Amino acid sequence: MTQVLPDLADIGILSLEAETVFTRDVEIVNDLIADKTLTAQQNVVIGGNLVLMETRTGDHEQSYVLEGVIEDLSAGDGIYMIAPTGGDGYISAIRVVLLSALSGGAAVLDSTVDGNAIPATEDIDVANGSPGDVSVNNGSFTAATTNNDVNEGSVIRVYPSTPGGSAARLSVQVEIIRT
Repeated sequence: MTQVLPDLADIGILSLEAETVFTRDVEIVNDLIADKTLTAQQNVVIGGNLVLMETRTGDHEQSYVLEGVIEDLSAGDGIYMIAPTGGDGYISAIRVVLLSALSGGAAVLDSTVDGNAIPATEDIDVANGSPGDVSVNNGSFTAATTNNDVNEGSVIRVYPSTPGGSAARLSVQVEIIRT
């Protein structure tokens, strides 16, 4: 069976003589290798490695996202993530999505940076639900949020302070605004 692929311009990718330009939000499932200038005018999510042979432009240096998976919401273990080299900033959002059904009781997620608790106003309530259900932190992270500063090598922990009723899997994204 032959699959007809869309014209790249129709999905927001322009391949010009000297550069590749993303004009719309793009999600790349695997690796992206660019052998010329790469310009991102919108969000670009890369599921694999990014290899650039020349230069890049865009607001990619304003923020970054750390991702992980809590394998069992009922266990209370959570996940740990490490801020990368040059990753100084503050947490601006924590988003989670259920990867498997949660039943038998909701969970509450807390978070810490370098062992220091982020205020309970930023806890995440994860209700009983189905795969694909999304939750975000209750409050509004700002640079002034207590214990919210992230530095190169900081350890960020997201964990169920109130474990869920079932062994649901949960994908976690922590967004950091660079300072």
